[in-house]
Amino acid sequence: MIDDYIQATMTKNQIPGLSVAVVQEGEAVLVKGYGLANVEHSVEVTEYTVYEIASVRKTDILWMLQKCMKII
Repeated sequence: MIDDYIQATMTKNQIPGLSVAVVQEGEAVLVKGYGLANVEHSVEVTEYTVYEIASVRKTDILWMLQKCMKII
């Protein structure tokens, strides 16, 4: 179910690849990579893929983490 949602969202928003981690009660219940980390060389995303985050996005990431911490 979550795989279908992620794949559809990636297609709709033209996202080549992403990693997902879902933690419930302190335990990782899903850790998975989707799509491609490098489209040119067809390198698949894994749970170990390292992403570069541009300076413009740091604010977005911090905001997202803050929202997640409020939920927990």
